[in-house]
Amino acid sequence: MQIIRDKQAGTLTLVPAKLGEKRFVNAITSLLQPEDKLFYCGRRTDKNEKYMVHLHAGGVEARETRGKITRTVYVGGVGFILRGTSDGDNGEVANLGNICHFGGNELIYIGETNIDGKKSVIIAPKRCKHCGKNIATLAECEWGVCDDCAIKCEHHYVTYFAHGEAGKVFPDEFCDKCGRSKAKENTIGIKMLLKFSEIGFPVMIIVVAKEQSENDQS
Repeated sequence: MQIIRDKQAGTLTLVPAKLGEKRFVNAITSLLQPEDKLFYCGRRTDKNEKYMVHLHAGGVEARETRGKITRTVYVGGVGFILRGTSDGDNGEVANLGNICHFGGNELIYIGETNIDGKKSVIIAPKRCKHCGKNIATLAECEWGVCDDCAIKCEHHYVTYFAHGEAGKVFPDEFCDKCGRSKAKENTIGIKMLLKFSEIGFPVMIIVVAKEQSENDQS
């Protein structure tokens, strides 16, 4: 699947490249109305380290128990494993998996469009809880706050662990209202050092490179 990101609109457009992808796009447009939800059912990588996200269109949510494990399933509708066509699309699939995992289990179906003669679908990962605009980045979706509203936020910073790339976690000061990092507002960069706490657990310690004023540089 080709995935086109529209940063300004806060949407992703799914453009089918293979027959199975065309069938899923057709299923979405026939089963869903604008504002209906696409359900997120998990993520993983294949043997070639390509990202995959399991989506489901239509159906009814139910709970299924197998042994001691109870999970959410969808009865009816159509399921699909989303894979990217190019390396760039693969990155968008990985990003979408992170957004769904940390920001919620649903995607908003906006409507259908046509890209290079191919029926395609437009989705929005989430909407800002303050202004209602579509949002499509991990920071925005995890906290449900768009970048514009985050700028207006009366920040209240607390220190706690945050997740980063490749599953890394590190302590930093973040606003508990909009989720934005205090360090990114007044620093050039952040360097992380691995140290051990008193109990022997490895933690990331952040060393901040602060901006220098003209007086400091002279």
